[in-house]
Amino acid sequence: MTNRLRFAQALRAFAAEMVACDAPDDAFAEFLSEIDGFTKILAKTPRRLRKVGPKYNQQGEIVGFDYGNDMHYFSPVTGEGNPLSPPMQMHMEGDTAVGYVNFPASFEGPPGLVHGGSVAVVFDELFGLVLSMTDKPGMTGMLTIRYHKPCPIQTDLVLKGRVHSLSGRKLITKADINAGDQKVASAEGLFIMVDFEKYMGFADVRDGG
Repeated sequence: MTNRLRFAQALRAFAAEMVACDAPDDAFAEFLSEIDGFTKILAKTPRRLRKVGPKYNQQGEIVGFDYGNDMHYFSPVTGEGNPLSPPMQMHMEGDTAVGYVNFPASFEGPPGLVHGGSVAVVFDELFGLVLSMTDKPGMTGMLTIRYHKPCPIQTDLVLKGRVHSLSGRKLITKADINAGDQKVASAEGLFIMVDFEKYMGFADVRDGG
């Protein structure tokens, strides 16, 4: 494990404790100078560049974006290197995308419950994995969430999603979130297929341009 990853984990744990604790205001004073000093050190380092290129299918056609490892490592949802993420773990089981997430206290909305916006963002991230397996990825056009039950923090949650239908440029995806045997939320996504060569300026990449 790299020091950067360990540091991200430490910040994630710190954030969860900070919002959950009832410490007096004076207890935070001793941390301020250290945190401010380290922030200034990082601000002077080179900026990380996003590495975006074309993703090809077996026919050599451009079908999406290739971020290398950057997209997932620094994702605000799945990125272990991003202290803002839960982080959610994802993989494919056949044609089904499966996600595992346990929201710490820093994602609390109503008392003891996950903020509804955080529920929505994990659905969108899961649908990104669904799209990446179709060779027809696109951009989110609409995301509809149904909240069946309150979603608890600090609880193991399981997401499952798959392609529902494809018609022309419109791809429909569906997914659920379960806490144990209870469905807490479901989602339907509408994704619009785009011309990635035009959208990202990839027209000349195969010629080295």
